[in-house]
Amino acid sequence: MYLETVKKYENERPYGGIELPADEQTIKELEAYFKSVLPTELKNLLSELNGDGYLIFSAEKIVESNQLLTEVWSDTYPDISKFLFFAENGCGDYYGYRMEADGRYRDEICLWEHEMQESTHVAASLLEFIEKYYHGEI
Repeated sequence: MYLETVKKYENERPYGGIELPADEQTIKELEAYFKSVLPTELKNLLSELNGDGYLIFSAEKIVESNQLLTEVWSDTYPDISKFLFFAENGCGDYYGYRMEADGRYRDEICLWEHEMQESTHVAASLLEFIEKYYHGEI
């Protein structure tokens, strides 16, 4: 489902390419890094494609980006570690899931704006996020 959706927008991406799916071990390592179960839809996406080299990060880039953002912003924005970012808009703003108090991620996508240091809801699901992004709605 995610692979077909992302392929639909191949001509919209100025660069990058769909990467081979992440294996089960890589996904388990990602969950170990975040100390939480990944949202099912993100696991399903990574099982179909490990990023697209443009909008959606690979599992490795998810870890790298979240580490960097936590290091840079944790002093001024302590809540940054409560996000699992999986995409960016190229302007320093990131898309991701926000963690609830019980340690689970909300099933909705937020945009974290670095200049405002706040997040806003942009999509109810990962599929809706992809569609809205490529239709210029977010």
